Amino acid sequence: MSLDFFSSCGLPSSRGFIEFVEGQRGEPVYVANNRLAGRFVHHPGLGRVFVTFRDSRRHVYRKWGSIGISREAVVKARASGTRYIAIVLDGAQVLLATPELYLEKGRPLWFGEEKDPQLHVPISMMQRLPP
Repeated sequence: MSLDFFSSCGLPSSRGFIEFVEGQRGEPVYVANNRLAGRFVHHPGLGRVFVTFRDSRRHVYRKWGSIGISREAVVKARASGTRYIAIVLDGAQVLLATPELYLEKGRPLWFGEEKDPQLHVPISMMQRLPP
């Protein structure tokens, strides 16, 4: 995944993508215990995208330098034909990955009494969009 690819398909910046997502209703994605994990939106250049919002103080696992997403949400994204996962970090930066990256390279991590692990992928493996 390179920035050239994303730029060429109409994704100019993190700000532009966030503004686009905020203007969409999307389809909510719920996981165990009826928790909202994110939502599916249709982007004109990327197609179906799973979007999730994260706070770096709470959602970046410092030990691995990674961000986790519920395995259940990733499986739902892949099964529904979603090509990309967009993580909106601190409401200002967009990190892009694929469901396959999470399923193939993600390290499982359980928190508390969760029934399904979060899959953690290092931020360094994701594509950062320019501001």
